Amino acid sequence: MDANLPLPPNHAQAEAALLGSLLTDPDAIARTAANLRAGDFYQQRHAWVYEAILALWESGDIIDILILGAELERRGHVDAVGGLPYLASLINSVPSSVHAPAYARLIAEAAQARHLIDLLRHSVAQLFASQPPADVITDIETRLLQLRQTHGQTYARHMADIGQALATAEDPSPLDKAAISSGYADLDLILGGFCPDDLLLLGARPSLGKTALLLNFAWHAAQSGKRALLFSLEMSGESLVRRLRTTHTGQDIDTAIAQTGIWVDDSPGLSIGELRARARQAAITHDIDLIFVDYVQLITAGHGHGKRYQEVGEAALGLKHLARELHLPVIAAAQLSREVERRPDPTPTLADLRESGDLEQHADVVMFLHRRPQAQGWAVTDLTVAKNRHGPPGTAKLLWQPEWVRFVSMKPALATCGDSAS
Repeated sequence: MDANLPLPPNHAQAEAALLGSLLTDPDAIARTAANLRAGDFYQQRHAWVYEAILALWESGDIIDILILGAELERRGHVDAVGGLPYLASLINSVPSSVHAPAYARLIAEAAQARHLIDLLRHSVAQLFASQPPADVITDIETRLLQLRQTHGQTYARHMADIGQALATAEDPSPLDKAAISSGYADLDLILGGFCPDDLLLLGARPSLGKTALLLNFAWHAAQSGKRALLFSLEMSGESLVRRLRTTHTGQDIDTAIAQTGIWVDDSPGLSIGELRARARQAAITHDIDLIFVDYVQLITAGHGHGKRYQEVGEAALGLKHLARELHLPVIAAAQLSREVERRPDPTPTLADLRESGDLEQHADVVMFLHRRPQAQGWAVTDLTVAKNRHGPPGTAKLLWQPEWVRFVSMKPALATCGDSAS
């Protein structure tokens, strides 16, 4: 370390005081063990002592100087920490264990500050090594999220909350209550709703209503109190609002839009790194529940290397990582190739998606929109779930109403899903 730099944040006295508190009153370990790790200690000998104390506590052994000394000797650290005299000095450093949680908090905060310093140093080194700034920003955000999770506080759950979660898992209802309704009863019967952590792909040829269906999904979710973020890489936000006005003719749609939780990012040409960065920011700022992307092939890889199908695969993988990082569903449209229309049977299959990179590999759910090319006016449209990691595939029947640019469900809504009419 550069001698001109100050020491990293640390609380050596709090470390010693905490260890003394735990030796004075081993019952205090229960108040600190859940949120403090050995790696949070700045002084290595304190980390070794804390690690040994935790090991004795977890095994149910008595904790005193002699037994702790024997455990440190077994681990090969007793001389390095200063032997029994140093352990005795730790006990003498505090009058009681009452302030143990406060000492632990000081130690954890200092550790978090050190980890943040390391993160920023790493990022600076990346920039000096000519890494693309967008990639560095993405790396920073990923590491920050991991840092928050690592230093997050853990809390006990009330048994009523546990029972409610258990009831959800055992509930025979087709809609998983941890998921978000699609607004279409047929589809919810197949998927159980849009599940957190999932990447769902909606594939179709142009002009079959991919954008309309994504907008319908977002609107239904927003009407049930959810907050949606829509990345519209092809269509402007103004065009989306015009579509909503067409879809809901006769309603005070502008007032409804003002009260609805839908945010739109219509920036064209976003890289997957930029999209993920914007999604994270929106998730923090607006408490987003689900994300829509229209459409995958318009996302760039950001580095300009490799073949196009490889970039599409990278974009899909990035969307899957985004779903897991933010613990929410990501629903993305995907354009299918013209080869679908040239076959005697133009019904899309998973093979059509494989031609567009590793889309299928990274998706948890793959859906296809399909209706007969000669269909005019109102038309029954198949929404086929060709891949479903949560259950068997299936087909939902939707009614396409082109004059209102919308799909409507052909089944009554599930009682727990809210309105699925229009």
